[in-house]
Amino acid sequence: PAEIQSGLQKKVISMGHAKALINISDKEKIIEAYERIIANKLSVRETEKIIRELSYPAKKVTTKKTKNKLPEKFVEFKNKLSDVLKSNVSIKRNNAGKGSLTIPFTSDEEFEKIKKLLSKISK
Repeated sequence: PAEIQSGLQKKVISMGHAKALINISDKEKIIEAYERIIANKLSVRETEKIIRELSYPAKKVTTKKTKNKLPEKFVEFKNKLSDVLKSNVSIKRNNAGKGSLTIPFTSDEEFEKIKKLLSKISK
């Protein structure tokens, strides 16, 4: 565009700015970027960043992951086990029925207490 050529001749922008502006295909966006360069006294690096943003706007990724609702019998078991072990037990399960049972502990003593309680169950 003529505005860019004029700005280049008058040394309002540098050759680096002009090279960055060439990468924009839409004439209106070129003028918009040119005006931002002048108004904000942008460096060539800052200009290149703006050009990338104008050319390839960030796409918002909106992938919603549907959380599997745990069947009631699992929730009841988790709650009972949490009460017995005095720990925040968690159960994760996928649609195929595979999952994990997690019993967190914060110390060796707490681990030994949980181990002792669980060993009573198996007898």
